[in-house]
Amino acid sequence: MTLVQRFGSALNLNIRFHMLFLGGVYLVDETGQTVFRRVPEPGAQDLQSLVAHIAGRIGRALEKQGLIERDMHSAWLSDFTEAGPLDDLIGHSITYRIAVGPKARQKLFTLQTVPARLQGLEGNINGAATSGGFSLHAGIDIAPGQVRYQLKTPYRDGTTHIVMEPLDFMARLAALVPPPRMHLTRFHGVFAPHSQLRAAVTPAHRGMGAPQSLPAADARPSHRPLVM
Repeated sequence: MTLVQRFGSALNLNIRFHMLFLGGVYLVDETGQTVFRRVPEPGAQDLQSLVAHIAGRIGRALEKQGLIERDMHSAWLSDFTEAGPLDDLIGHSITYRIAVGPKARQKLFTLQTVPARLQGLEGNINGAATSGGFSLHAGIDIAPGQVRYQLKTPYRDGTTHIVMEPLDFMARLAALVPPPRMHLTRFHGVFAPHSQLRAAVTPAHRGMGAPQSLPAADARPSHRPLVM
């Protein structure tokens, strides 16, 4: 089960996949019964090997589509791909830089009140493995029994945790997954698809109000003889 998150805690574009896996495998025994067999939790070496494998496969897939170019040490966006209207905003969001205004391209202003955290596995509280800009951790284990979930912000009545059965916890996660082909981003007002002003106020200038180019046949000057 996978839940895609596109944002980080600083309102930056930080795509993450929250994935829920079984703690083992299901097998069919000699009697035809389906049985569950637990497997040990992954260690640091397992995570490092897996994240390197994931980074390699995703990199090769993006290269095949012509979206990035890579060498032995780094990767960068390809110059031959068609630019989109949000590409500049996305790039600034990823790199924590200001996208628009007089301070465009400058680093965001930050307030630091605690010491900087060390880089690498020894300084990562989640014990994450990293490779090629990807990070992977498996620091949360749902053991058999009740699941206690800590709320990010306490409720008004003082509630700080909710307790549920593991199956109910999975049901709650399943309810968060949107239906197939459901658009999670909606546009309203002048940005709506059927607005007559959409083409005038969007960078791509596409929409119902966009000027229509004349066909090639109609664009050519007429050479009909004059009738006297």
